[in-house]
Amino acid sequence: MGTTSKAPKWAIAFKFPEEEAITTLEKVEFQVGRTGIITPVAHVTPVSISGATVRRATLHNFDEIKRLGVRIGDKIIIKRAGEVIPKITGVHTHVGKTIIECPRNCPSCHKASIRQVTDQIAFECINPNCPSQIKERIKHFCSKNAMGIDGLGDAIIDQLLSENKITTVADLYKLTHHDLIELERFGEKSSQNLLNAINASKSKPFSNVLFALGIPFVGEVSAEIIATHYKNFTELSQTSKEALIEIDQVGPKMAASIIDSISSETFQSLISELIQNGINPTEQETITSKRLHGKSFVITGTLSQSRSEIEKIIKVNGGKVIKSVSKSLHILIVGDTPGSKLEKAKALNSRGAEIQIISEDELFNNFIDA
Repeated sequence: MGTTSKAPKWAIAFKFPEEEAITTLEKVEFQVGRTGIITPVAHVTPVSISGATVRRATLHNFDEIKRLGVRIGDKIIIKRAGEVIPKITGVHTHVGKTIIECPRNCPSCHKASIRQVTDQIAFECINPNCPSQIKERIKHFCSKNAMGIDGLGDAIIDQLLSENKITTVADLYKLTHHDLIELERFGEKSSQNLLNAINASKSKPFSNVLFALGIPFVGEVSAEIIATHYKNFTELSQTSKEALIEIDQVGPKMAASIIDSISSETFQSLISELIQNGINPTEQETITSKRLHGKSFVITGTLSQSRSEIEKIIKVNGGKVIKSVSKSLHILIVGDTPGSKLEKAKALNSRGAEIQIISEDELFNNFIDA
């Protein structure tokens, strides 16, 4: 009978219904994210569901609240979607009287700076100095796939902000040993380790810096694509929306967002400050060979080298590394203990796809000769 890309046709899987519970919606808290988007979060009377105690659940947005017709004080039905994420599915008994409305002032900066996002159902705080936004921007800047500053977790960022040691990401590079040693739970060694991690991030590739700055619509992959065309912020600041759109996988929304960001005084001031404080992005790996030009690769399993090293080798030889297997994939590199990607590639090949399945040795012997 064969298989589809996701399941065998000769078998049927039955799922047990997700466990539901009834509890009370006690209050709604409004959280402000890195981009200013306001998310309502429900606080419920603690209830046990599928072995876990649930106290909070996201309400997503105000359209969802309206659809559910939920009010504070109502008896609500709650479950863990996929046995993981708490979700309110409906109202069991309408006993609450307090309607949940979008706050008029930002719950973080307390300013009347809330606006509805154009063409979206979400609301956002447009104050760039909103404390919650600043905190989330710094957390994103330090994250593993951005500047990768080890040791700068939520608790330390909270301390630095509350002690007024930093106000922007540029201030991270002004921190001294004296600044850190004054903080709770910081000693000589931990202070030096953090300073070393901050200094090491100064030479991150331009794509990491671009992603770390959190430009709307520019993700990790997009930043890497853009960084292959522009080596630094000077070159990027001289481009146009039309030139950006010509780049593969860069659309009008992303191009407009980049132009709006790099032309703003706040952004230019931040970049100038980062450069003054020692940010010196290394150049992207340039393509040294076109042996793999036009070929897409996916990696599965454990290889003798790190996955990032293999990806770098593929890219400098003109290849493209993607994350998922589809019929348009050219080559799947298989290491030890491969995952479901190997089975999916075999299933696609049985239906007419032409995915080459090779080992790490075959990659170097037959494709790169390195």
